[in-house]
Amino acid sequence: MIEQSTGFAASAFNGGRIAWLDQGPSAAYVAVYGTARPSGGGAPGGAPLVVVLLAKPSMTLSGAVASLVTAEAYSLATLSGAPVWARWVNGLGDWAMDTDAGGPGSGAEVEASDAVLLAGARVSITASALA
Repeated sequence: MIEQSTGFAASAFNGGRIAWLDQGPSAAYVAVYGTARPSGGGAPGGAPLVVVLLAKPSMTLSGAVASLVTAEAYSLATLSGAPVWARWVNGLGDWAMDTDAGGPGSGAEVEASDAVLLAGARVSITASALA
């Protein structure tokens, strides 16, 4: 399930949303949490398991599907736990959207490389596509 900020949702679908994520001096990122998911943009209820920096552009388009482009092949998990949900933040630090997260084959909008992430382990986002 995807919950979007007003600014992100108002952007022209996909091309405009990529530009919205990429704005600002910093890299956009996806923070993956193992906590209960709050309502859209609410306090996350804990620290993220892993934070994945995105490249600029942060997504590529193939038809009507936007796919995530990470800045690095992997990120290091800072906490152990199962991925439950992910928060997307643009380069200005503004909340873009919250999506489901899970392990490989979970069908979540963000799929991590493992069903349970271990602190200090390498983590990659193996699938993330928004239609």
